[in-house]
Amino acid sequence: MTILFGESLRRLRRAKGLTQEQLAARLNVSFQTVSKWERGESYPDITMLPVLASFFGVRTDDLLGIDQAENERNIQELLDYFYTNAVMRIGRQEEHMAQLKQALKDNPNDYRLWALHFGLLTSLSVGDTTESLNARLPEIRNVYDMILENCTVEAIRSDVRGTMCHFYSGILHYNPGDGAAGQALERIVSELPDLYDTRQYVGPMFLHRTDEEMRKVCQESITKLLAVFCGMATQRFGEIAAMVG
Repeated sequence: MTILFGESLRRLRRAKGLTQEQLAARLNVSFQTVSKWERGESYPDITMLPVLASFFGVRTDDLLGIDQAENERNIQELLDYFYTNAVMRIGRQEEHMAQLKQALKDNPNDYRLWALHFGLLTSLSVGDTTESLNARLPEIRNVYDMILENCTVEAIRSDVRGTMCHFYSGILHYNPGDGAAGQALERIVSELPDLYDTRQYVGPMFLHRTDEEMRKVCQESITKLLAVFCGMATQRFGEIAAMVG
């Protein structure tokens, strides 16, 4: 049995946004001790394990990193299933939400799962109304704030921001006069990176890549820009049709 305590401790500490010094102060040990734990040069006394597990809100097995590789495979299989079978999830949110909540119970600090959970919470359907969307909003906001406050992976943070924008646009679709939703949407959009700060722009400018890699990056960028233009055109055509009608 492989024990990956040091790697688990480092991951959990970073997920909480703590430095080694801050964690050491919380545990009343020296930061050199925490550093040695994370490098695998020593281990805490066995009586410290329940304290650490309680502090991070995980099981002792999770803290020790036991079967971490197998657990990671299980998580990845779950993520692959959800992201490659989006259509199959329609009408089965409750079933999949229960499955996902169990995965989060076992892996409370995995923000990939939290992002997926957030995606299910914000899923829009033909049966939605202004009332049903606003009823879900408090829980959605709580999960949204929790992810942005604790997750340090920028890709996940950006994905969650985009998903929140999509949900607010759903509210505005049913109630265009909802000023609170409009302001919230504008605030999130203002927090998104400028086009010149994205990997599609920065990558080709500064990374030395092969011609084939460059073509893929350019194709990806052009496809996304065309999607933006199509969305803008569709919206404009809708406005014109409304005026003519």
